[in-house]
Amino acid sequence: MSFSTVADESAIDASKQPDNLVGAVCVIRNGDNLIMLSEVITNKLSLPGGYIDKGDTPQEAAAREALEETGIAVEVEHLIQYRGRAAIFACKASSPILVSSFKDSRGYPIVASWFSKHFATEVERVYLINPSAIEVDDYRYAEDAALLSQWFAQTPDSEVKVYDRFDAEISLLHDYELGLIDKFQHYISTWPSSLQWTFCVLMYGISVLGEPWFVFIIAVVIAGYGRMPFFLEMAFLMLVALFGASLLKHGLMMPRPFFFFPALQKVNAYGFGFPSGHILMASLLLGVWGYLLQLKFKTIWSKIMVALLVLSLIVGQGVARVWFGVHFISDVILSLMLSTVIVAMFIVWRTYEFTAFQQQLTNRWFWLGLSVMVGTVAGISLVPVQAYLFAILLGIFLAIDYAVQINQLTLELSVSRKLIASACVLVGAFGIYGVTTSIAAMQTVSLIVLGIKGFGYLLLGAWLASGSAWVRYQLGRWCV
Repeated sequence: MSFSTVADESAIDASKQPDNLVGAVCVIRNGDNLIMLSEVITNKLSLPGGYIDKGDTPQEAAAREALEETGIAVEVEHLIQYRGRAAIFACKASSPILVSSFKDSRGYPIVASWFSKHFATEVERVYLINPSAIEVDDYRYAEDAALLSQWFAQTPDSEVKVYDRFDAEISLLHDYELGLIDKFQHYISTWPSSLQWTFCVLMYGISVLGEPWFVFIIAVVIAGYGRMPFFLEMAFLMLVALFGASLLKHGLMMPRPFFFFPALQKVNAYGFGFPSGHILMASLLLGVWGYLLQLKFKTIWSKIMVALLVLSLIVGQGVARVWFGVHFISDVILSLMLSTVIVAMFIVWRTYEFTAFQQQLTNRWFWLGLSVMVGTVAGISLVPVQAYLFAILLGIFLAIDYAVQINQLTLELSVSRKLIASACVLVGAFGIYGVTTSIAAMQTVSLIVLGIKGFGYLLLGAWLASGSAWVRYQLGRWCV
């Protein structure tokens, strides 16, 4: 939950405590930089801060929120000013702030924060940023962006320690794996430049198979190209995989290799390491595709070739994630085991024709039950991804009856018309996502942003179920 620090017109005296004070903000400085965080829900930058709990003083709330959001223990030095319904405090770190030697795509030094309470649920990443380098649109409270330099000038300096390797407790297995990953990267770096370039291109190309945007496109294409039963099967598998991965990530809170050894990181990766979402989704899609494709071949050699191709792509995905330094070898192996179980579920109910289960997939109450389960967990965990999955499930529940009904009236389409249907569904899905993202970007309150995005995902779930069925039905009518 968040609050607005934007001053209203009635807040004229910045030194007088407002009657409706609800929040506290902690300004932490080092040299020419401020500690700032990138938020999971709004995807914008802000200073550490939050609501003042009952029984807490504003100073206690500021120190608590700084620790929970950034992992930095601070001492509150003095009040800078009141801003709207928030108190802005100058804070100083009680011990040197640990800053990674690695900078991500934004170009800011990364502060070690994976051990903080709100990491990966509210806070995506913590940075050390020069306030003059921030674009107004990147700051959550655009009206306050001009004040950052003033707050910065009134804050005492905190000490920073840049680390190349994090000196903290780490399991023997992960410590051993760090050495293996380091040796692997060093070995590749000894290759001729042309061979290194080829290897890098191959790794980045294979990794695309597990990228969220690629999985999203595949899901939309399946909705447009396949008949409704197949889409529901794949939707169920993918949503189960995503929900299970989210539970494990936030339940186990396993670190990534570059958390301890920043030099290993070659691509951006957020949140916790296990299980690997890339490995899980890529293996799921490749496993299902491989199984369905080998059914079309009659010779044993053709089936073996399909199996080898799928296996090569899956192994390549694992090698890429390890080489990128974003997953431990054990993360990859265990993620592959999880995806194997999910693919096996699909193969079993296809092979033995579990018609009762397939009929449940067309039952709206089945999807409502899934929605209630996921929604309940999301309400307890407060993990945004789980809230979005709940919204998608609810959208499918609302649209499933219409989708199944109109699917029964739809004629079989040619390949060209199936591709047209996929393109139409894809345009609609991107339209929903684009409009939702644009509206959400105009808001600053996390709950409002979460609500807007949740409604967008609900529309997306409904569109993939009923919208795709409607598009195929219209194309089928033109065939007559």
